[in-house]
Amino acid sequence: MGVEMSDCLMMAERKHRHNHRCSKRRRNGFPKVGHYDIWLIDSLQNLVYKNHSVILFPEWSNTSDFMQKNESFGTITLHSKELHEKIQSISIDQFSCNLTSDMRYLCKTMGRKLPLLPVHGFPEKRTL
Repeated sequence: MGVEMSDCLMMAERKHRHNHRCSKRRRNGFPKVGHYDIWLIDSLQNLVYKNHSVILFPEWSNTSDFMQKNESFGTITLHSKELHEKIQSISIDQFSCNLTSDMRYLCKTMGRKLPLLPVHGFPEKRTL
């Protein structure tokens, strides 16, 4: 499994299930429906409200009620302002480099020209 697929599937599903379990334990009135498919709960809530003008789960917040934000979760960069400025000053064409699809995905998610990767192998360690 590549970096992009694992980031999209595994981490997103794990975060979703963790947040759902925490809400079940800590939020009064949170529906205990026995599954993690919140879009089914949203659809059911909207259908019942449309047909009967009744809110089925008063403590439930439909995800469709919120607008999309330009936030980033999952793969992000954590570095100093100085390093950020140095990286941004690099002039390089991604397509002239031999970047794998995983590396191109990391560039896209991090908003960088080149991915920030750990030091790997003896030749790279020797340059430190």
